[in-house]
Amino acid sequence: MSAFFKNNRHGNSEESVSERNARYLIVFLLFVCFALLFSFVSRNNRFFSYAVDYIKAGDLVDQDITANATFDFVDRKRTEKNYDEIRQTTPRIYFTDDSKTFLVVADFSRIYSDSDPQNLRIRKILSDIYGRRYFELNDVFSDRSEYVVLDGQTLEKRDLLHSGTIDSYLRDNFGINETTKPSLSEIKMFIVPNVVYDYMATMQSISNLISNAPPVMVSYKRGDIIIARDEIVSEDQAELVREIRESENAVTAYGMIFKLSISFVMFFLAFYYIYELFKGNKLRRKQYYYFTCFAEFLYL
Repeated sequence: MSAFFKNNRHGNSEESVSERNARYLIVFLLFVCFALLFSFVSRNNRFFSYAVDYIKAGDLVDQDITANATFDFVDRKRTEKNYDEIRQTTPRIYFTDDSKTFLVVADFSRIYSDSDPQNLRIRKILSDIYGRRYFELNDVFSDRSEYVVLDGQTLEKRDLLHSGTIDSYLRDNFGINETTKPSLSEIKMFIVPNVVYDYMATMQSISNLISNAPPVMVSYKRGDIIIARDEIVSEDQAELVREIRESENAVTAYGMIFKLSISFVMFFLAFYYIYELFKGNKLRRKQYYYFTCFAEFLYL
C-alpha cells in the first residue's frame, strides 16, 4: 500500500501534485465520514428541544422544554395504575364444597333472657367464638383461611380459639349438656354451603383482564410544550421525562444502527472513488452521478 502511495501508475518515483491532492482529499473524506458517524452517535435528544438527561423533581426549568418530533409512547405509570385498579376491583371467584356445610349465627338475642348470668356467659362466649358468624356443624373447629358468602357479603374466617365440637365445647367449659343448652331454633342459626375462595381462578381472571387492557399511550406533536419555562419540575413530570427518554432510546437504537451502516457505506464508496482516481481511471458519468446523489442523501 505504501508503494502504491509512493508510485503512480506510470512508475514515476516522484509524487505528482495530483496524487498529493488526492491523498489530502482521502484524509478529508475520512474525517467527514467519521464526523458524520460521531454526529449520529451523539445525537441523543431527538425528542426534546434540549438535553433533559439530568432533570429531576424540584428543578427549575429556565426555558420551555418542547417536543422536537411527533411521537407516541407508553405511559407505564398510568398503565400500572390501571392494572392495580383491575387487581383491586376484580370480583373473587368461589367454588362450593358440598362435602361440608356451615352453621351461621344470625342472632343472639333469643338466648334466654339477658338477666340470667349463665346465659350472659353463654352469649359472651358465643359472641367471642361465633362472632365470626359461622361454625362447622358437628365438626371440629379449625383455622381454615377460606371465605363464606352470606347474603351477598363475604365474611372472612378468623382464627378459631378452640378445637372441638360444639357440644363438647359447651359441655366441657360451661357444664351445658343436651338438656340444658339452648336449642338451635332459639339461637337462630341456619346452614349455608362451604363456599371456598378459588385463588388460582381469581388470579387467572385478573391476568386475563390485564392482558386485554390496552396500555395508556401519550402523544406529543412537534412543538408541544412538555415542561414550561420557570416551572418547577414535579415528580410526575420528571417521571414523564424518564419515560419519554426510555422510549426514545428504544426507538433510536434501530435508527442508530441504520445510520452507522450508511456511514460505513459512504466511507467505502468514497474510498473506492479515490482509489479509482489514484489508478488514473475516470469514473463514468453514471457512477459519479450515483455517488453524488448518495452523498447528498447522507448530508440531508
